[in-house]
Amino acid sequence: GADPVRLKQSFQIFEKAWQEAGRKGQPRFVACFYVAVGQELAGRASEYIHDYYGRSNPMSDGITQSMPLSPKAIQEKIHIVADSGVDEVILWATVNDVNQVDRLAELVGQI
Repeated sequence: GADPVRLKQSFQIFEKAWQEAGRKGQPRFVACFYVAVGQELAGRASEYIHDYYGRSNPMSDGITQSMPLSPKAIQEKIHIVADSGVDEVILWATVNDVNQVDRLAELVGQI
C-alpha cells in the first residue's frame, strides 16, 4: 500500500544521498502502482500479477491485496501518493483491455 510517512522518509533518504553525491537540483520522485478499474476484474488483475512476479512469490499476494480496484480507491491512492511529495504518479493497468485506459483517464480527470 501507499504509506505516506514511509514515502516521505524514503524521499528524505534519496535527497540526502543526492546531496552527498554532489548532484545539483532536486531528484525527481516518481511513484507507480498497479490498478484495475472494476471489482469484477480482481481475478484477472491477480492472475496478471502472479504470472509476472511468480505464483510462489509472497510479493505477488501483497501487490494484489493492496491493489485499488474501484474508481474511489484509485483516486484515494493517487491523493495519498501525491500528498507525499511525488513529482509524478504512474498507474500500471493490470488488465489488457483498452477500456481500462479510458476508465483511468476519466477518473484521473475528475481529480
